[in-house]
Amino acid sequence: MRSYVKMKLLLYVTVSIMFLLSGCSDVNNVSANVKKARNQFKEIIEEFDEQKNEVAEEFQEGKQVLLTFKEAIKKAKDKDAEFAKVHNKWEYIEETVKKLHNKFKLLVQTADNFYAVLEEKANTIQDQDLRAKTLADLNASKQRYIERLKKTKIKINELDTINRKVQDTVTAIEISYSLDILEEELNKTFQEIDRMISSVMAELDKLSKESKALLSQRYGR
Repeated sequence: MRSYVKMKLLLYVTVSIMFLLSGCSDVNNVSANVKKARNQFKEIIEEFDEQKNEVAEEFQEGKQVLLTFKEAIKKAKDKDAEFAKVHNKWEYIEETVKKLHNKFKLLVQTADNFYAVLEEKANTIQDQDLRAKTLADLNASKQRYIERLKKTKIKINELDTINRKVQDTVTAIEISYSLDILEEELNKTFQEIDRMISSVMAELDKLSKESKALLSQRYGR
């Protein structure tokens, strides 16, 4: 709003000076008046450029905070209890799936490292028979682990397949609900812009009449 008022004042002064420039040919000291007016006009243009940049920055900031996807989802959940129920459950499942994958990766890493350490220690046994028996037990345990690992990996892959299908459905629902919120926000913003346009147009019409009247008073036109 501050930028708008400043720009309106600058516009008023600019138009006035432009009219003064147009009338300078009818008075004495044309060169001096033109030079003075040009300097004033230059200062106004420079200030106007600064205000224009300020407005551009405010506009960019406004675009960033107009609406985010997360905000749209939150507003949709606040408005629709059923959507909130489904989406909250989906968020819980997504978090659980992430924990599942992390737990599986940690299991594999820990088990592999542990078996490697045990095998290294078993090979330090000097007694050949005892070393062979220990390594056999170790390999048997490792084989059971590998078999269980394969079965678990298959189950996780099956879970991921179903999860991706559900994710597609939830994503489509998210987009549908967020579009409703987006259109509501856009409608509000367009209404604000329309009101601003009407206000500025009225001010411009008033300014045009006032500036012409002022010019007529000063130069009898």
